[in-house]
Amino acid sequence: MSTFTTMHSSPRTGRRPPWSGSVNAATRLRRGLPLLPARVGGLLLGAALGLTAVVRRAKPLHTVGAVTAATWSVTQPASLGVPLLDSRGQQRVLVRLSRAVSLTRVGWDVMGLAVRVPHAAADGQDADLLFSTTGTGRWTRFLLVPRPRWGVGDYSTLLPLAWQRGTATLRLHARSITAYDLSVSTRANGVRRRSPWKPVGQLVLDRTPTTDEPLRFRPVAAPAGLAAPAWVTALRQPAYVAARRLARS
Repeated sequence: MSTFTTMHSSPRTGRRPPWSGSVNAATRLRRGLPLLPARVGGLLLGAALGLTAVVRRAKPLHTVGAVTAATWSVTQPASLGVPLLDSRGQQRVLVRLSRAVSLTRVGWDVMGLAVRVPHAAADGQDADLLFSTTGTGRWTRFLLVPRPRWGVGDYSTLLPLAWQRGTATLRLHARSITAYDLSVSTRANGVRRRSPWKPVGQLVLDRTPTTDEPLRFRPVAAPAGLAAPAWVTALRQPAYVAARRLARS
């Protein structure tokens, strides 16, 4: 996929990039949930999803979906030390809309929206951001909410992402099935309240997606400057690995 206007950050000679502290931030977040319970929960979740994958002979969740190319635009840089959110411009990405439970192809379900950004991870690999339909209130923003179809309501990353000074949550507000407003909310270390949603840009799909592709999005492959907290990795990685392996068998 080509890039319209490539996002970039200014090189810094002899200095560590501002997003290099994300790993330390993830370590600090361990106190948010002890790692042992998270690992146990991840193994149990992995077993359950793996069994579902065997029965379905497919992915246990988000089986029904459709893929299209899209443009990720930053018009109001977030200034977080996250190149994907800080650099004004446009980036070509891949988007998959999906249905979480996927018992049917129509009707109410928790809707998913996955974004793959080429070469945006800290190691130069592709980065994935996974959004699901959630509530909009102070507390309901952390709850999954079913929607009647794609392109309705708010989608968020739900679980926090670590950044150099705390945690961040990304949100996509659907204006239609192909157009979404991007915003971010942060909570600095030592601060109880999260910031209001700050507009960042837009995500615009090339077209309404109608066909699917055999893609596997990784829940812990965050863009440079962001990282899945240690407890989130412990919770989600075993489930992801088990579901992927058993779905192949």
